[in-house]
Amino acid sequence: MLFQTKINNQEGYIYFLFEHKSYKDKFLALQVLSYMLEIWKEDKLRVNNKLPIILPIIIYHGESRWTNCNNLTELIESYPKDFSKFIPDYDFLFYDLTRFTDKEIQGIIELRVFLIIYRDIFIKDQKEFLETLSKAMALFKKLESQKKVTEYFETFMRYIFDVNQLDNKDFKEVVKKISSKYPEGGKKIMTLADQLREEGIEKGIEKGKKEIILSLLESGMKEKDVAQKTGIDLERILKIEKEMKN
Repeated sequence: MLFQTKINNQEGYIYFLFEHKSYKDKFLALQVLSYMLEIWKEDKLRVNNKLPIILPIIIYHGESRWTNCNNLTELIESYPKDFSKFIPDYDFLFYDLTRFTDKEIQGIIELRVFLIIYRDIFIKDQKEFLETLSKAMALFKKLESQKKVTEYFETFMRYIFDVNQLDNKDFKEVVKKISSKYPEGGKKIMTLADQLREEGIEKGIEKGKKEIILSLLESGMKEKDVAQKTGIDLERILKIEKEMKN
C-alpha cells in the first residue's frame, strides 16, 4: 500500500509492504529485502531523487510458534565487530495471528473474518474450527451488501477447502453449521464444492496432457508430430517446450 504524504515538510512516499506466511521460513528477512529492493528500483516512486520509506509487515499464522531469526545479520556468517559496517540490516513488524484473541482482532468486518480464518485454519480439532466458522458467518450477517457477503463467502470457503482438507463427515458438519447461520450459504457451499471438484478434474487432465507432451518431446519426436499425435495445437506445444528448456 503506497501513500504520498509530507515527510519533514517535503513531499514523499511511505510504502507498506505486507508479507503473509503460513510456515516458518528461516530466510524470511532475505526474501522481504528482495521485495524492498524491487520497490526501490521503481523510478516512479522517487521524489526529489529520494527512495520511499518502506515499512515491512509480516503476518504469520503457522501451526507452530515462530522461532526463526527476525533480522538479516543472523543469516550471515559470524564476523568480527569491525565488519559490521559492511553488513546491511533492517527491521520489520511481525504479527503472529495465532496469539491474537477475537477481541484483539479489530477492523472492518471483512478484515476480521479473514484474520480469524487465517488464525484458526490449521487447528487440528475440527469442532474448534467449526466454531470459528460460526463466528465468521455471524460477522458476515452484519454486512449490509448481500453481494459483498456472497463474494467474500466464496473467497474464504475456497481458501478453507484449499488448506484445510475436510473429509466427508467434516464437510457435512461445515454445511450444517453454515446453514444454521446463513441459509443461503448452505446452498452456495454445495455448488462451490461441485465447482472445485470440476476444477480439480480439469487441472488433473491438463497436467496429464502436459506430461505426455514433455515425454514425447524428450523422446526426440518433432513438435509437428507431437501435435498430430495428441491433437493439441502446435502453438501450445511450442510454449510447453519453451518452458521445459527454461
